Amino acid sequence: MAEFVRARSLEQKQLRMNEIMKTTDKLFSEHTYHEITLTTIAKALHWSRGNLYKYVTTKEEIFLELYLEKQENYFSAIESAFANKDQLSATAFVDLWTSVLAENLDFLQYYSILTTIIETNVSLERLAEFKKKASAGFEPINQILSKHCNLSLDRAAMLYWALLFHACGLNNVCSINPIVKEAMKMAGLPEFENNFAGDFHDFMMICLRGYQNND
Repeated sequence: MAEFVRARSLEQKQLRMNEIMKTTDKLFSEHTYHEITLTTIAKALHWSRGNLYKYVTTKEEIFLELYLEKQENYFSAIESAFANKDQLSATAFVDLWTSVLAENLDFLQYYSILTTIIETNVSLERLAEFKKKASAGFEPINQILSKHCNLSLDRAAMLYWALLFHACGLNNVCSINPIVKEAMKMAGLPEFENNFAGDFHDFMMICLRGYQNND
């Protein structure tokens, strides 16, 4: 193992944290959340666990930062896609929203375990700090939904959450773990045949009409 030199400056510490996040994100793309521990993260970094503890105390702290990064990427992609666009038709709006979401499925993977798993093993102070950061970028997204869907800001916010909750559930079904697939096969159950983009698009069209009719 190469000699570990502890970061001293804020810039060096951020670089180390970025390295930790990148490594953990790669592990999460290859393993389930429960298979990932501080020990496996340290091993992937070629660090000792003690050296990893100099930057984080739980793996959930890393996943909170990764979630913020994925959310920022997703929100930025939405803002860029709809920048300087006049009000779109419902179909054009849903087409574009769906395409952006389909390119950010990693955001859905992190959100699907955020409240039930990731947030359960961090300090109250850390969680409050995270909640504040996570809510900071929501307003521009709300404005986009309000503008293109002819909704009040409150209704637009409700639509956003309805779409997100459905997208997470749909993504989970469309990305079944190989072990689950094998178990279904052994049980004689049919394999799910889902198309995330197509199924989400249909749901969003139905959802949008419902929200507009009741606004």
